[in-house]
Amino acid sequence: MKRNLLKLFALTCAMLVNASAWAQSSTLAIDPFTIEKGATKQVAIKLVKEAGTEVIGFQCNVELPAGLTITKDEEEELNVNPVSGTVKSSKANIILNYSETTGVLLVYNDRNSAYKDDVEGVVLFEFKASDDFAGGVIALKNIVLSLTGNQKVTAADVTAEVSVPAVVPVPEGPSLYIKDFTIAAGETKSVQIELVKGEDPIIGFQCKIALPDGLTITLDEDQEPNVVSVPGTVTSSKANVIVNYSATSGTLLVYNDKNSPYKEDATGVVELELKAADTFEAGFITISEIVFSKQGNQKETASDTKTKVNNPDGIADMKAATSSDIYTISGTRVRTMTRGLYIVNGKKVVVK
Repeated sequence: MKRNLLKLFALTCAMLVNASAWAQSSTLAIDPFTIEKGATKQVAIKLVKEAGTEVIGFQCNVELPAGLTITKDEEEELNVNPVSGTVKSSKANIILNYSETTGVLLVYNDRNSAYKDDVEGVVLFEFKASDDFAGGVIALKNIVLSLTGNQKVTAADVTAEVSVPAVVPVPEGPSLYIKDFTIAAGETKSVQIELVKGEDPIIGFQCKIALPDGLTITLDEDQEPNVVSVPGTVTSSKANVIVNYSATSGTLLVYNDKNSPYKEDATGVVELELKAADTFEAGFITISEIVFSKQGNQKETASDTKTKVNNPDGIADMKAATSSDIYTISGTRVRTMTRGLYIVNGKKVVVK
């Protein structure tokens, strides 16, 4: 009897150890995100687990910051829905219960089918930010995961920062600028050059575009830079907008064969497809030497504009610098700096 009790105690301890290990490696998560004031956005709760861990359901408390709410559908039901196809059984029905009053979220399925090993997003929320939303933190608390074998394990609270994009003042016209944006290392993204018109109609322009080190313009099948005009932006439907871009000098020239002015509501006028290197972190895009062509063969210049890529806080603009501790972003030590992103004495600097 004593030996059997010892075996049972050892087995119970082993189960508790396994449950504790599962609790440490499996949890829920929400990625940090940005949302504009007054806008809506879909955000997923993710299940983070190691392969082989059989999670069949979970519950938690969802705490939202002030000014962030969950939208409702036409039937006044909250837009909180399970992601289909996430459990192993194709016949399993995933049941989701969410209380707007308490914030308790309960998710399970009628076949006790475990989530797939490659699962990520398991519940989708549609949030709405109020017009005065100032950002905050979403918290998932009191997380309990249900495992096969009727086991329950807990996980530590998790949080996600919710931010509001900085309002970038639109330059006075006429001007050209690119809105601040983010791009992941190795990612390809299209951005537009925005046109801010002045008092007189604009029929074309030229400028220089300086990209940070590690950010390049992609090439099409003919090895031409992917720099194209946005269609339907000039007044004449018969005008052909011509775009000439030199990858060597960064000079961009845009005009049309009918001298047709841009429409009053034209905003994005040229689209660039950019590619971030695997080592890219952050930097600035500068549009300089801006000259606008107006009707009557008139020309008007504009001040340089600058775009933040990946919100490069702490990256300084420098015209020239030397140091014994200068490294490229890839870690190569150099004596002097040309244009690009460098690490100098442990700090990021951008040389224009």
